Amino acid sequence: MQQGATYTHTGHRYVLGYGADFYGIWDRAAPSEPVERFPRDDGGWQSAWQRFGQLEPGGVPVGGGPPVGGSLPVAAAGYPAGGGVYARRTNGMAVAALVLGIVWIYGVGSLLALIFGLLARGDIDRSGGAQGGRGMAVAGIVLGIIGLVGAIALFTVYAINPEAFDTR
Repeated sequence: MQQGATYTHTGHRYVLGYGADFYGIWDRAAPSEPVERFPRDDGGWQSAWQRFGQLEPGGVPVGGGPPVGGSLPVAAAGYPAGGGVYARRTNGMAVAALVLGIVWIYGVGSLLALIFGLLARGDIDRSGGAQGGRGMAVAGIVLGIIGLVGAIALFTVYAINPEAFDTR
């Protein structure tokens, strides 16, 4: 931990803060010195904030008072000090992809399952471990593909022989 540094925002790996004459970004794996420094002026803060946002899109304000025991700060959303196990949230689109893949709805659910599954998988991969549910997203993708193939087959059979669906 940098002596005299104040930390303002934290994420899974990086922490944003400032010292007497600079703004900085610290790496939790090597917290003694900032990995990036910016001048202590408005432009420096803007640059530091933008860079921190690139590194930690889910960063949150630091909560809970001063750092304890020489470790980096605890974040308001349950990020532990100095690294460790993080509370992961399940991606909502992954859940929706799985449910829609099961429901089918004449292929509409399958198409939505495929779309939501692909979007969710990308979000989960970019979250750096903050989101879970990749298995549900993949299952939604697979069920979506199977459902779309089934819907195409069903509509093809109907187009060729509509009498096959006549129940009279």
